[in-house]
Amino acid sequence: MWAKRDNRRHGSLVGIVAVALVAVVGAVALSFDLGRVVSAAQRTQDVADSAVLAAVQTFSTDALGEARWRVDTTVSANNLGTGLTVTCSTAEGSSDFILYNVGDTVPSYGTLGTYDQAVTVYTHANVPFFFATALGLHETDVTRRATAVMTAVISTNIIPMWVSETTPYNYGQYRELLMADGPHYPGIPGNFGWLTPKTGTDDFYTLIKGYNVPQSILDANIMSIGETMYGEPGVKVGLWTGSLAKDDDSRLKRALWAPWVNDTFDNHRKDNPRILIIPICEYQPDSGGGANAAFVIKKFGAFWLEDVATSGKSITGRFIQYVVPGAAHGTGYGETGLWTTFLAN
Repeated sequence: MWAKRDNRRHGSLVGIVAVALVAVVGAVALSFDLGRVVSAAQRTQDVADSAVLAAVQTFSTDALGEARWRVDTTVSANNLGTGLTVTCSTAEGSSDFILYNVGDTVPSYGTLGTYDQAVTVYTHANVPFFFATALGLHETDVTRRATAVMTAVISTNIIPMWVSETTPYNYGQYRELLMADGPHYPGIPGNFGWLTPKTGTDDFYTLIKGYNVPQSILDANIMSIGETMYGEPGVKVGLWTGSLAKDDDSRLKRALWAPWVNDTFDNHRKDNPRILIIPICEYQPDSGGGANAAFVIKKFGAFWLEDVATSGKSITGRFIQYVVPGAAHGTGYGETGLWTTFLAN
């Protein structure tokens, strides 16, 4: 008896492999286009970050044109030889360039305080597809955003003190600043002294101590390079030495509190009470002495306070490297060297 024959046809293994190979090749091809999009997105973000930081470092309402120019220049420079064109429109009214001023709310940052400013930049890139065109996909647009904020750095450490501009500022070397070591300038003894706060003598010792100072007083006493300040008359040695070293909440005593107790000269937080941000000044000899003595701020220095002499005639410490990006705050506010810029998102 003959067995029944199975007439069903079996598919060829070669055909299955061919179909699978096509699928794999297609997936690899699409991943190539996807990789180009990811790379373009990162590149676009990098350009946005660079452009917004370039803009905010000289930013103020008086320098708006300069900020726009810096964005344009940075974007153009980052397009050279990359094969990818990133664009950003800084034209008036463009949504690619957004300025924030005092009181405005900045996404991922919050409300801007006094003298703070921020800017947002949007960058774009068009990415053409190579293999995805088979699926009817020809290109895609990538957009990225960056926001930078400029804000004051540890304003509680700015004290109403002048140090002569001819004093050597050697990083890390112990320096004794003297109040009465001879006529450093005609009519002005020593190589450091005191300045009258903009808000008046009543705030003098409060600012020296730098502890729980109301924000309104800090804001009102911001100093600028090129600004003229005047000598503080009738300084009482016991009060200023107390503010720096002797009082329970003096700077040297607070340096023993958390979180600064383990800070050292080589490894410290930037808000350590030992750090004195000091106006480095040029005495104006025609102004006379005492309360009439005028000092023009030339720059700022950061002094790590080590000790205060019992006599009150000198303070000892070391100048530190206190480097912050964005040392200028635009022509509207003057350069202070005490501003920092950072990416908010």
